[in-house]
Amino acid sequence: MAGLLNRLYAMLSGSRTDRSSVAKKTSGRRRLKIEMLETRLTMDATISGIVFNDLNGDSIQLGAGEVGIGGVTLQLFNDVNNNQIYEAGTDPLVGSATSSAVPATLGRYSFNVPAAGRYLVRQTPTPGFAQLSTQRTQPIEITALEFASTTFVTTVDTFNDQPQLVETNIVNPNTGSATGVNILGGQRDLFAQRTAGTGNFDISVDEVVNLVDSNLLQVRSSTNTTGVARIIYDGNDGSDIDPATADGLFSPVVDITSGGTAVGMRLDMVVDLDGASAEIILRSAGGGLSTTGQVAVPQVGTPRPVFFSFATGPNPFTGNVNLSAITSIEIVFRTNPGGNVDFDQVGTFRNFNETINLANVPEMTIGDQVFADRNNNGVFDNTGGSPEIGIAGITVQLFSDTNGNEP
Repeated sequence: MAGLLNRLYAMLSGSRTDRSSVAKKTSGRRRLKIEMLETRLTMDATISGIVFNDLNGDSIQLGAGEVGIGGVTLQLFNDVNNNQIYEAGTDPLVGSATSSAVPATLGRYSFNVPAAGRYLVRQTPTPGFAQLSTQRTQPIEITALEFASTTFVTTVDTFNDQPQLVETNIVNPNTGSATGVNILGGQRDLFAQRTAGTGNFDISVDEVVNLVDSNLLQVRSSTNTTGVARIIYDGNDGSDIDPATADGLFSPVVDITSGGTAVGMRLDMVVDLDGASAEIILRSAGGGLSTTGQVAVPQVGTPRPVFFSFATGPNPFTGNVNLSAITSIEIVFRTNPGGNVDFDQVGTFRNFNETINLANVPEMTIGDQVFADRNNNGVFDNTGGSPEIGIAGITVQLFSDTNGNEP
């Protein structure tokens, strides 16, 4: 009922004092896809795939019974001449990798690619297997546009539905919760606290302005007022938040890396006055905690992506959190006087990846016995009164019939 009243109030009153929108968006749900970023910080793209036993020889992974091959050494070279041919001594080595021997990821490998360009993936010879000539060197080009792209892996919140309004003009601090199927864990908890000044400080989600849904989470502060806004995702626990502990628990716990696919978190946000900051706090089972520290919110026209890396990269998390057993995600905004933050979407992301699978076929043996065929029947007859015997010292050669004429 409170959400309905808030939407009705906004529709009747139009713009509110201290609520000049930094950015408006058309209504409707977004499609999360590969997105080109204008101000992306440098982060490696990847080339990855699987080395596998190609039983049917079609070079396509994975057919029936085809499994990965572990312990294989692979090398990545820079194709400096752009000729798609490996030239020893000319094409510099970028990196080496070994395919996984772990059963769950058997045969899989990955290279970090530091820049756009042309590359060559090569596999070293593997005992018991052979490679087709077309598989020995795999050329790949990563364009500048591809290198500068990311893909959402898991969406935490898009703020397209479940409107909320938490204000501090009557109760300070104040909290509120909303449930929804498009929210990670099923519930979004908000906490607003005015920390200085006497004006308004509040948080709204998907507020209606001029009969149009904003599709944003917006933090608003009056000209003489500062505050702290917390957004917590910790499961549908049926209660508001405890900002000190994030009291709910994802059930089951969340693997924030999606099995190692995601490399960090991404917030799309903007502020109209310089000085606002954002921080992400992750908690895990057993009391683990990691934080990014306070990161400046971009001061641009529309929300821009800001990346927070799980390992190496911009704005890395530090602490002892178990990324595969996350119990809560907390996002903290701190504003300057009069600062208005628009927060578009939050989720985990991966960088651009090119998949190159490497087929191997089991080695074959051709051989038998050279013998004196006394009865000219083409069969080695080694029984009876006059058995046929092998002939030693004969040189046998194997040729590749390249033109298929079988002379």
